[in-house]
Amino acid sequence: AHQLTPAAHSHVDTDQGKFLLRIAGIDGLNNEAAAQALVGDTVHVPPLLHHAVHADTRCFVYRFIEGTSLQQRILEDGRCADGLLEQVAHAAAVIHSTPDESTVHLAQYDVPPYEVWYQAFLGHSAVQAKMGTGMLARANRLVADKAGFIPAVDQHHSLIHNDFRPANMLVDRQDRVWFVDWEGSWRGHTLADPGQFFRYRSFFS
Repeated sequence: AHQLTPAAHSHVDTDQGKFLLRIAGIDGLNNEAAAQALVGDTVHVPPLLHHAVHADTRCFVYRFIEGTSLQQRILEDGRCADGLLEQVAHAAAVIHSTPDESTVHLAQYDVPPYEVWYQAFLGHSAVQAKMGTGMLARANRLVADKAGFIPAVDQHHSLIHNDFRPANMLVDRQDRVWFVDWEGSWRGHTLADPGQFFRYRSFFS
């Protein structure tokens, strides 16, 4: 099982302007630079100015984007504005239509069939302890009720961001949405991205 390597972020002020420094471990999912190169001309991503590996860490320097997270914006406004939602949908469409041959140099991982995911996760003792008996029972009922849809998920694969949630999207002063944290992107289940985005049902009508 591959886990996202936690990354540290710092704002750096210099006489050349403000930059974002991101430091991540060398192990785990590290498709950040490669994925941004694939979509950077068609999706708003903070320009990656420098990428280097030092000892056991990867260092990324980006142009700093002034703004707030889409998650914070939704919480402040009480809803996700239609214009912002349209930008997210457009970006998802662009990401997911990336030609297969363009993704061959991304680090790939052995993703098990989707039909076994729920059994693997919901059967894990740590997950069971965190969810509690009531929520776990409701989740298992939901999975059983929707079992007929699960095979269809395996039929749709594409480039995905893989952490496509409002907290990883920045809204700048012109209400443009920027997409950050691409380290876990890879070729996976297309529906994972909208599933991540809409998982916080209180954010949406």
